[in-house]
Amino acid sequence: MNDKWKTILSLFLLVPCMFLWNLAPVHAEDSQEDEDPIVGFTAGNYDNLADNQIDASISNLKNKRTMIVSVVTTNASPIQSIEEASGKRMGIIPEANKKGTDFGLEQLNGVVDVETVEYGSYADAVTALYNGEVDMLLVSETDRGVIHDEGSSTFNSDTRILFQASYETDRDTTVSPSDDTVDMTSEPFVIFISGNDNYGGLDTTAKSDSNTVVAVNPITKKIVLVSIPRDYYEPVSCASDAGSGCPAGQNDKLTHSGMYGIHTTAQTIEDFLGVNINYTIRVNFSSLANLVDVLDGINVNVPEGMEVDTFYSNDHVEGVQAGVNHLDGERALAFARERHAYEEGDLQRIKNQQMVLEALIKRLCEPATVFKYGEVVDAINDTFETDMSYEEMLSFVQFELAEHPDWQFESYALTGSSTMANCASVSQEASVVMPDEASIQQAKDKLLANLEG
Repeated sequence: MNDKWKTILSLFLLVPCMFLWNLAPVHAEDSQEDEDPIVGFTAGNYDNLADNQIDASISNLKNKRTMIVSVVTTNASPIQSIEEASGKRMGIIPEANKKGTDFGLEQLNGVVDVETVEYGSYADAVTALYNGEVDMLLVSETDRGVIHDEGSSTFNSDTRILFQASYETDRDTTVSPSDDTVDMTSEPFVIFISGNDNYGGLDTTAKSDSNTVVAVNPITKKIVLVSIPRDYYEPVSCASDAGSGCPAGQNDKLTHSGMYGIHTTAQTIEDFLGVNINYTIRVNFSSLANLVDVLDGINVNVPEGMEVDTFYSNDHVEGVQAGVNHLDGERALAFARERHAYEEGDLQRIKNQQMVLEALIKRLCEPATVFKYGEVVDAINDTFETDMSYEEMLSFVQFELAEHPDWQFESYALTGSSTMANCASVSQEASVVMPDEASIQQAKDKLLANLEG
């Protein structure tokens, strides 16, 4: 990534800090650094961080994405290194990721001689590993979310990595700038932020695990955030780039719509919320964990009754207690993903994600973070994607630095009731959240009121 582009991205990442300054001021006792370094960081010295020679043709973070493949075995396995795996049986799932499988086998050639056993699904392969039919599995790191949902919810904690290799590939599709742009400094606009369930590199088709609609009004200086449960049960509205197989008009969980691209998820949300989405942003789980670690952890204040001893999705990870908890990247990720440990399930997970987001923004707002922009950008290098153009991002950053608006925030979460229903994309029943129409109407009213000022 071009260093000058990194500079602009880092400034854009600091925009939420400016939002939060007036929402939750950092008290003296909370600050971990002296505030003097931030003095003078305004539009007046903006050119010290970026100049007019930045390549304006760059419109998304990278045209390449990094893919990681791993050889994993169970914690109980006597195999301690990949060299000790010679002569052992290794399960592969070529139908899930042929390129990754071929690459992994090529990298292992000459390192270790193994017998491969093909499986048609991760569920079958994981069962074979647990039953001892194979000694290890070759998996793509981007498929850990699939394994969690379809193979084993404790796979991450049940296994350890023996070998890893990475390769770079072109994105399956190039992210085109939005065709519904506005002047972000003077016109209201809506962003859809999708957190998908991938690990490692950012895949172009992945379930949308976290969904937030952000309505920004630069005139009234107000921002409304609406969080939507991943399992919200709505008719899928297929975008033009959804590809074959998209179940247009059929009911499914919102998270499954992400398998047909972020624009299908965005269009589905547009239709049931009655709001026009101008821009999309995608991040994945690696983004969160990496960013939290770069910032040396975050603090979240867990309410009484919401304690978790160990996280269901990562049961080797220490849970959280009532009160303030300092979380590293792995624990922050587990906390943001947890739903099985709570009676409200996904609805509580949304609240947890909001706590993590606020804590993360607070850390980003600390003065010393400005001088860590290189590390911050490196942390999300292959795990962030947007259809905002370079010029739009730069313009909004300059607007923030020049005017430092007194932003006011309002957050709202859609609600519903959990039940079982048929999901079109998987042709079977699954746990879903039936929408509460009253909460949808309230969200519509809040978004519309903000956009209309």
